[in-house]
Amino acid sequence: MSTRDFTLDQLRAALQRPLPGLAAQIRLAPEYRLASLRSDPPADARRAGVLILLYPHGGEWRFPLMKRVEDGLVHSGQISLPGGSQENGESLRDTALREACEEIGAPCAEVEILGELTTIYIPPSNFLVTPTVGCMNVRPDFRCDPR
Repeated sequence: MSTRDFTLDQLRAALQRPLPGLAAQIRLAPEYRLASLRSDPPADARRAGVLILLYPHGGEWRFPLMKRVEDGLVHSGQISLPGGSQENGESLRDTALREACEEIGAPCAEVEILGELTTIYIPPSNFLVTPTVGCMNVRPDFRCDPR
């Protein structure tokens, strides 16, 4: 998407308004996910945070994705946003920033947080994932964790 299509101020304002939440998740979900989206997540679901890190590059907004290592675990080899499990006493925003720093070398102190998207339950790993939207004025110098 072109940097002319929306400004960060417009995105920041949009993230402060009520989000479409579950209705949007259902509209975009594959058929096999509909039942789990409409059900309450289990009480023992773990919390996780991921970061959508927007940055301008060549006149377009971009954000990094990563490929999970092929380790035989539940999300092995999948394409994902940087993120992971919330630690005790940590906000989900802090989780998203910490994990992005660890996994892709994002300079967390330089990330401006714009807001959050609706939390979504991921059944295979039993995670409640909250996406945080952040931005930088320049493309970060990514340093990916080989794990």
